[in-house]
Amino acid sequence: MSFPLDQSLSPSCTTLSSDLQSLVSCHVSLVIKRELNSLTYASIQPTPPQRQAWSETIQALLDVDGNCSTISQNLHESLKSSYTVLEVGEFCALVETSTVYNCAGNKNEYEKGWGIFIVPARKDHTKKSLHISAPHPTDDALTGEQAGHVFEKTGAKSLYIAGRARTAFRKQTNCIASTPSTAYWKTDPAHDNEEMMFDTYKVILDWQNAEGGCSAESCAYIQLHGKGGKTCVTDQAFMSSGLGRESGGVMWYKDPLHATLPIHRLSKHFISYFPTWNATLPSSPHSDCPLTASKNIVGRLINGVPEDEVCSQAATANTTKGAFVHIEQSIEPRMIEYWDTWVKVVLDSFDDIPYESS
Repeated sequence: MSFPLDQSLSPSCTTLSSDLQSLVSCHVSLVIKRELNSLTYASIQPTPPQRQAWSETIQALLDVDGNCSTISQNLHESLKSSYTVLEVGEFCALVETSTVYNCAGNKNEYEKGWGIFIVPARKDHTKKSLHISAPHPTDDALTGEQAGHVFEKTGAKSLYIAGRARTAFRKQTNCIASTPSTAYWKTDPAHDNEEMMFDTYKVILDWQNAEGGCSAESCAYIQLHGKGGKTCVTDQAFMSSGLGRESGGVMWYKDPLHATLPIHRLSKHFISYFPTWNATLPSSPHSDCPLTASKNIVGRLINGVPEDEVCSQAATANTTKGAFVHIEQSIEPRMIEYWDTWVKVVLDSFDDIPYESS
């Protein structure tokens, strides 16, 4: 079934948001949940020129320093029908403006669902070289809004929140092979390299490397996820860097030289601020949680796997530097009353970066 454009809601709430949190909440409300088929999925996939324009816009936003409107005015024609760049408070945001009506859900949703990307409008407002993302903002309830809050309050460099539910198109991805117990769908940005999250992080990774790399003291790529109530029930937060419980992975987590990497600092501060909860790693002897993110393709890319091999090649202990942090959470840490405490965890885990005016 196709869904006609709903012109009655133009502009969408994304263009009417006055602050970052309302923008993020608006975005999450518009995430595509409608059931896509082969034709409707193909019709909303970006063309090669759109992918190029998207990547160029992400690059421009990472470099912005005080003038979001310049990027908006120079937005490529291939993006203008669906996207714009807005200045929302102290932030520049690449947001979708086109919506369609989902009859089954009786609600409006994005037409394309390529995601939202946000950066501080001024370089001196970036306090940490942190890149925050929420790949499953509706499937992993509250992680989109939580990511927005942590991004805003920590002075992080970038925020990406996906624009499609991972189950919107229930065709198994050609990227990561499904198993009898787990299906990986085409619209799952953590496991499909044709989703725009992968394009976005290719640019972010190149940009960060050009800025001098990702120092373990002040930099990380943090993905916020949520797990079901029957999964890893004793772990309120299960953290990994994309390596699993194979012997090399366990040794990597236990290596004394890695004791100060982001994942260890985050888990230590989590336990400090949430003393009644567990924060475990793949090396923790009292946890058997399988959510190690070893098949997460953005994590693989960050961990040194070549772009053209992320679908087939897992990261190894030899190339993994610890910049990727994957956090699975039970529902409790995702609740709004704990977001400010999460902010404290992150602030205490990373040094500020010096700002040098150009």
